[in-house]
Amino acid sequence: MFFKYIWFALLIFWGCLVAYRDLATYRISNSDLRVGFIVVWPGMFFLGQNILSVTRLGLLATCVIIVGFFGLIGMGDVKLLLIFAPWIHLESWLPATTSLIAIAWVQIGISLIRHRSFPKKVAFAPAILLAMAVNLAS
Repeated sequence: MFFKYIWFALLIFWGCLVAYRDLATYRISNSDLRVGFIVVWPGMFFLGQNILSVTRLGLLATCVIIVGFFGLIGMGDVKLLLIFAPWIHLESWLPATTSLIAIAWVQIGISLIRHRSFPKKVAFAPAILLAMAVNLAS
């Protein structure tokens, strides 16, 4: 039970760190992703999350990579999504996707109000991380 709380705290700390750095620099570094891989994967097992089947995981990973290659999101965002891909609950994807889109639009709206123009870059990591939290909680 104690390890669950430690892993949960580590996951939250890592997520906040990645979100902050993405908001500040519009980049998700590979070193942050490596740490995330080391923290997230064992953490999900400690927290009792079920892993997707290989077929579903392959389909989801292919879709994420295609979106990244078309330039709709950055490759750091693609790698961040792939770290969480095995634990995405496909039966509750709608609330997570809705929260992801809503957070991205809020960021765009704040930038529009502050700078009176559409941003050229949007820090997508906070939206991804919150959407994953919504998905895993439901």
